Amino acid sequence: MKEATTKNRFRRKYLSLLFIAGILIFISSQNTQTVTVNFLFWSASLSLILLIYITFIFGILAGLIFKSLNNTWSRRIEKKQSVSPEITEDTEKKSLFKKIKNRKIE
Repeated sequence: MKEATTKNRFRRKYLSLLFIAGILIFISSQNTQTVTVNFLFWSASLSLILLIYITFIFGILAGLIFKSLNNTWSRRIEKKQSVSPEITEDTEKKSLFKKIKNRKIE
């Protein structure tokens, strides 16, 4: 029974990959014209499909970078919030007492 479900999963994955590859080949064959890209003082002529693929890859990379930055920021916030409230209250009280002391001395 397990072998049958494993084979079906493999077939579905294989057919899905073939379908996606077919779509990519079809799109690639339809977008072969040359386009000129101008950016600031730089200019380049390249195939439209190549431009589409490059843009897609840059989009994936930008998404991964932003996701990793978001994860880093979330961890820092969680780390700050995980400190027990008593410790933060004590720290706030100590800093308040220092401010009061400094005012009395001045």
